[in-house]
Amino acid sequence: MKLWYDKPARFWHEALPIGNGRMGGMVHGGQEGISFATALCAKAVGGFVRIIGEHLLMRDVREAYLYLDIETSFREVDYRKVCLNRIRAAAVKDEADIRAVHKEDFGSVFNRLVLSFELTDADLEWIPTDESLRRVQAGERDIGLMELYFQYGRYLLMSSSRKGSLPTNLQGIWEHYLYTGDAVFLREHFDVLEHCVTFFYDFLIEDEEGNLVTSPSLSPENTYERSDD
Repeated sequence: MKLWYDKPARFWHEALPIGNGRMGGMVHGGQEGISFATALCAKAVGGFVRIIGEHLLMRDVREAYLYLDIETSFREVDYRKVCLNRIRAAAVKDEADIRAVHKEDFGSVFNRLVLSFELTDADLEWIPTDESLRRVQAGERDIGLMELYFQYGRYLLMSSSRKGSLPTNLQGIWEHYLYTGDAVFLREHFDVLEHCVTFFYDFLIEDEEGNLVTSPSLSPENTYERSDD
C-alpha cells in the first residue's frame, strides 16, 4: 500500500508526512542559530506502512528498513530540499547494495587497526554483549569485552566525524580549534571560551579536602547509586 499526501502540515516544526512511508520535520534556529531538517523513510516487505499524525505505523511486515537523514543550515542553504532528496535517492536503491558500499567505505578506516589480547577467551565471544556486561559486573573476567568496547569507541568516533566534516559533536570550540587549526575562528569565538571559564569559576564548589569540584547534578543519559541505597 502506498499513501500520498497532497498538502503539508501547517508548520515544519511539526511532524510532516511527505508521502509513501516518509516523514519529515524541521526546526528553525532563528537568525543567529542553526536550523535543521530530518527525514525518515520506511520500506517494508509485506504488510503495510501508514503515517498517523506524528506516528509511523508498520503492521504485519516481514522486513522493515528505516532510512534517516539530517541536514543543517550550516552547510546547505536549502537544507530541507537536500535532506529530502538524499532520502529519496537512498530509498530507491537495493538494501544489499547500500550495505556493501557502507562496508567498503567504513572498512577502509576501521580495518586500519586490530586489537587482540592473548588472554581473550574465544569461548566467550559468542555470549551476547548484555550478558557479558552482567558477568563482568558480577566479578567475572572477559578480556574480549575490553576489545569490543575499544572498537565500539572507534566505531562511534568514525561515525561521528569523517574527513571533510566537522569534528565530533560535544567537543567544543577549543577542540574544534585543535582539530582545524583555524586561528581566525578561535579569535572570533574566544569570548565563548572566556564565558565558559567564568561559568565554571562560579559553578565549582570547594569540597572537604579543599579541592574545587562540580556541584551535584543529573544528566538524563546517566544513572547514579546513592551511598544509602
